[in-house]
Amino acid sequence: LLPAHAPHAPSLPADAEAGSGALAAAAAPWTNILFKMIHAPALSFARKQAKKLLLALCGSKPRYAELRDAGLASIELARVRRVLSEARVLDASPPHEGAAPDGQRIGG
Repeated sequence: LLPAHAPHAPSLPADAEAGSGALAAAAAPWTNILFKMIHAPALSFARKQAKKLLLALCGSKPRYAELRDAGLASIELARVRRVLSEARVLDASPPHEGAAPDGQRIGG
């Protein structure tokens, strides 16, 4: 599924062991892709396969749950940061002409 849809993503080494640092380093780009696939509403058709692949990369259900939760937290925090930065931009914009600093209309 993934190689056809993500041809530029690195492939996992075939002889890497589940606990090795080489596997963790090679799996990192894949786990990010899989997190996004699991949590993106537009990719619901591929969610089951993405979960299976992530479980295979993790090696155990507790590790899978840990990484899945950490990935979701990371995605949600990025959304919160984006909303906050957009709010700061809106707060920093000059007030509209004809409005008092407290938001009340002047004269009229």
